Amino acid sequence: MSIHQLAAALQVLHNAITTSIPRGAAAAVLEVMASCCALLVKLSEALRGIEDPRVAAAHAHLLEQLFHDIQREQLRSQIHLESTGAHLLQDDELDALRQAGEQHAYRQLDLAAAPRLHAGRAHYTSTADFSAAWLGLNYYGAASRLHDAHLLIARRAMDGGTLTPRLAGLARLYQAPGAVDPRRIAQAARALDKFEPADTCFEGLPLPATARHADGALMEEHVLAALAEPNRTTSEKQVCTLISDYRREHGKQRAPETGIFFRGTRAGVDCYDLRAAGEQAE
Repeated sequence: MSIHQLAAALQVLHNAITTSIPRGAAAAVLEVMASCCALLVKLSEALRGIEDPRVAAAHAHLLEQLFHDIQREQLRSQIHLESTGAHLLQDDELDALRQAGEQHAYRQLDLAAAPRLHAGRAHYTSTADFSAAWLGLNYYGAASRLHDAHLLIARRAMDGGTLTPRLAGLARLYQAPGAVDPRRIAQAARALDKFEPADTCFEGLPLPATARHADGALMEEHVLAALAEPNRTTSEKQVCTLISDYRREHGKQRAPETGIFFRGTRAGVDCYDLRAAGEQAE
């Protein structure tokens, strides 16, 4: 197959994937995705071998776009893991997935059958706990990624469903491919979230954004305007000024949530953070 035939075949594949995929075909799609990942590496190697500055510039730009897309998909995958209860999968299911991934042989999986889940105590206690082990992350990194997903993709509802993020404007900007680096949007969302009371969406009372600028507009609106500034240096300064001014005008940041929080297992020992305030501390 020539490179031109490959390009045409990939366009056909792209058009085919735009339609819904039945669960029974998911194994084949996973195998196609694994092959495409390997193909991307080969294509990148081939482009690096061409001594042309135009090719180098176009290649670098494509890689940056891909990096941004991957960041968005990482957060979307966290919501997918959470909403499907992936941390409840039985060990034999995980072993089969792991083996198929190592061999790039996903079609050996029977994904048409219902997944086998733990009925009682599961090996993983939460999506963050599962992500840390399954993706090779430390617990803090996994929990932070899930928190970002709740800020920018969807909040988890009491019934197990999802709700629109509290910072809806930043969420829309994050999910729409464009000129703004997704990392900057996530950083801004984390900063604004610190000015808000703890969300109670999981208790059935989702809270809207409340932090407001001195002019009465939501802080989120001002941050969105600053992010739209085409000059990155100017934009970063504007966002930083907005956040620091609000923090200075409103005193201390929101007090962290009290309670006991699991922080992973180290050398066989379960670690927890204990946060107490007022009479609880006594």
